[in-house]
Amino acid sequence: MNKRLLICLYGLSLPFVWYRAILASQYSSAELLVIPWGDATNQLKINMPYYEDVFNTPEDSSDDWVELAGPNRNFVDKNENIYVSSFRLKQLKSFGKDGHLIFDYSKGAVGYDSEIFEAGVRQIFVDTMCHLYVAHADRHDYVAMLDTSGHLLARLSPHGQGSGIMVINIYRNSDDILSFYLEDNTFYSFSHGIFQPNGATSWMARDGFYYTGYQRDSTAIVIIKLKNPDLNGNASLESKSTLEITGAFIWYSEFLGVDDESQLYHFVDQYGPDARKVFIFDEQLEQVDQVEFPLQLNRYHWEMRPFMRPSDGNIYEFRCLDDGLHVIRWSKE
Repeated sequence: MNKRLLICLYGLSLPFVWYRAILASQYSSAELLVIPWGDATNQLKINMPYYEDVFNTPEDSSDDWVELAGPNRNFVDKNENIYVSSFRLKQLKSFGKDGHLIFDYSKGAVGYDSEIFEAGVRQIFVDTMCHLYVAHADRHDYVAMLDTSGHLLARLSPHGQGSGIMVINIYRNSDDILSFYLEDNTFYSFSHGIFQPNGATSWMARDGFYYTGYQRDSTAIVIIKLKNPDLNGNASLESKSTLEITGAFIWYSEFLGVDDESQLYHFVDQYGPDARKVFIFDEQLEQVDQVEFPLQLNRYHWEMRPFMRPSDGNIYEFRCLDDGLHVIRWSKE
């Protein structure tokens, strides 16, 4: 699940290592809504785990094939409307914070349009005008831009629809800027209807620097600050830091982004009963806070990453439980 980091680190920078201190969290939580599991329009699909003993070794479950499927992408817009997509189950839905369905663009639904996606949804993004951007999981040379009424507003590509140069993915930045990564290994930023030949998988913040983080190994994450990426996403290193994580091993981590106050957010999922955390850093890459999520066991063995909203630094936990998807807002006190 680790993302490919397209960066080239030039020059010398002495990394420094922090060992996690116990911080008094400045965040409190409140449940916004619960979206039930099921096949109805106002529900979300999720599958029970499928197990297959491929090697016919009933005494050893570690080599079994396990197949899971559920919602895997999320977004929260300026009005706290919730957007959820499922790659394998081909769903794309939005809900108001009171739980009402805003739209259903899932495959097979009345609002479905094959020009939005066909094989599945790779990534979603919503700008401050509440326009929805959908990156296809299949081979398309554009990103669909549409409104919440189902109108396809544009097919976005730096080379134009029909160029044959496929859009591999899109990446968020501050101030509604999107980075397009193309199959020819080039990046273009998109803002206010204009493409520019730059961008990266890292997050471009308001200060003009790019930030990202990655998992060094099972015990640490690395946060880096970059500048001046070229057309291929290569950037020079400004600074970096390493945070050693105590407790259970890390099995997954993801950089969530930079808020409008220049704080950085990195999600870490460890083995163990209470090991889902968001670490928060300032622009000097120093840790300033952390949020720990409670245990969320469920019979589907399914998890979703949290979402950070840049305008206010709210963290939205998408807690998968047996009865449905619980959306929890963590906000600064």
